[in-house]
Amino acid sequence: MQRAETDTSYCSYFLSLVVISLWDGANAFGAPIEGDLLTTGAPLSSPPLIDLISNDPILCGVKLIAEAWDAGGLYQVGTFPHWGIWSEWNGKYRDTVRQFIKGTDGFAGAFAECLCGSPNLYQGGRKPWHSINFICAHDGFTLADLVTYNNKNNLSNGEDNNDGENHNNSWNCGQEGEFVSTSVKKLRKPQMRNFFLSLMVSQGVPMIYMGDEYGHTKGGNNNTYCHDNYLNYFRWDKKEESSSDFFRFCRLMTKFHRLSEGRNLHCFEYESFTFQSYLAGLSWIQMGASCRHQQAFTI
Repeated sequence: MQRAETDTSYCSYFLSLVVISLWDGANAFGAPIEGDLLTTGAPLSSPPLIDLISNDPILCGVKLIAEAWDAGGLYQVGTFPHWGIWSEWNGKYRDTVRQFIKGTDGFAGAFAECLCGSPNLYQGGRKPWHSINFICAHDGFTLADLVTYNNKNNLSNGEDNNDGENHNNSWNCGQEGEFVSTSVKKLRKPQMRNFFLSLMVSQGVPMIYMGDEYGHTKGGNNNTYCHDNYLNYFRWDKKEESSSDFFRFCRLMTKFHRLSEGRNLHCFEYESFTFQSYLAGLSWIQMGASCRHQQAFTI
């Protein structure tokens, strides 16, 4: 009995220590940090540590964002224990938008849900802004590589191309790699715009991978954790190139996202005038087999 009480005391002490250590990350001992975030994950349905963080008087006031999966196969997107305040990296948004934009059949309905803030995941206890929408992140293909490679190219990592994700839901637009025909290059540009536009008009919080705004490429390497070189460096020279019309497009879409009144819904009330006004701004285009890879909607 004494051993059990001792173990419980140690556990409580550990949980308290973790929470207190996060106070400094939330700048509890100085001026508040606007937009601060903490990321974590949880393997339990109601984990004590997440409970403590969620109800801590200091930490509950910062942005709490869960990356709700781990290397062991756990996947809790939409089911992460949230206490009404946790947001999530919406990995299902990423996968669905990739499939739809590249032309995979059967994803129109799921894509529409993504545009609407993924109510299938977050309606009932959470808001549209609890969905952290993204197309690309620190691991996986960059946006430019997403439309350039069907297969990963990780040989330079020293693991015989065995590392990194094999299922990237990418489409090279007809030819693999950067040295391709002019027609393929012309197709890739609107595909990148389709991805970025989808991200900017979706309900929820957009997350943009640094470098995607100018078309950064890693040569098809989707697991560059081990590289301290040009693969991971931000290319200021590429961003400043006058030919980088995609950077200008991203700037305009980011401004649109910021100024659009109908894009920031506070709830999932679909019959409200605000939501209908938002939908009225989208014109859906029926895609035939011959144009399935083209732009799917316009504003």
